[in-house]
Amino acid sequence: MQQKTNAIEIERCSAIISTPDRVSKLPTVIIVHGSGGIGSCEWEWHDLALKNNCNAIIIDHFTKKGVRDWWWHEPEFNPSFYDMANDVVNVIDHMYTNEELFEFIDFDKLAVVGFSAGGTASILLSTMVHEIKLFGSVNPCIWPYLPEFDQVKNKDSLHLYCGDLDDWCSYDKQKLFSERTGSHLHTYKNCHHGFTRPRTDPIGRKLPDTVTFRNCNFPIPYRYNMSNMIKFEDSWEKGVTVEYNAEASKQVQEHFFNLVKSF
Repeated sequence: MQQKTNAIEIERCSAIISTPDRVSKLPTVIIVHGSGGIGSCEWEWHDLALKNNCNAIIIDHFTKKGVRDWWWHEPEFNPSFYDMANDVVNVIDHMYTNEELFEFIDFDKLAVVGFSAGGTASILLSTMVHEIKLFGSVNPCIWPYLPEFDQVKNKDSLHLYCGDLDDWCSYDKQKLFSERTGSHLHTYKNCHHGFTRPRTDPIGRKLPDTVTFRNCNFPIPYRYNMSNMIKFEDSWEKGVTVEYNAEASKQVQEHFFNLVKSF
């Protein structure tokens, strides 16, 4: 095994690309971080991809845009869900254009997994990129209900992995989305938002000042950058819980990588 890691930079984003084998063409898992940026969850999935004999790509949506963290009540400073999805498209285009540098990538076996806001980007990608064979969306933000969501109809390649206690991105909205679009919904009992993100403290962490729109009507389309939603203070509510669940996280990983192996 000849493991190798490279970094690439394009105009609006950068990416970390690792391969367990520089000789063979392998399936590739593209990892899309959420509003907290690249952290323990993304690196765990990176390492797990390599252990499963897959290439791993972590997209950095923040650094080249001058963003350190994503705050929902300041949408003008954040990359939009569309920006994040387009970052993935641009990275794939860059690799395909420079295919001689990425001979270890089997472009017929691409998968993407996103977390929270990254999960929303993964849903968008399922309407944009036919070359990707599998879309994993973990605790995605379903508010706003983007116009493209209605293009997701009975898409067998899209899998939602959601905790039934998610009070940030709202499990209720995730369930309604699955019912409306016919997409796969995998529900994990007694799991909060961020249940796949390892933490040194396993106890649930309260975020009392975090803004959520879990009380908004469904569906309610509005502008992609969420600026319109900020005006509807009746939909605001502060306070969410995040908590890691090692057992459920492992179940998500096993299910996703079994799908990758079935390519």
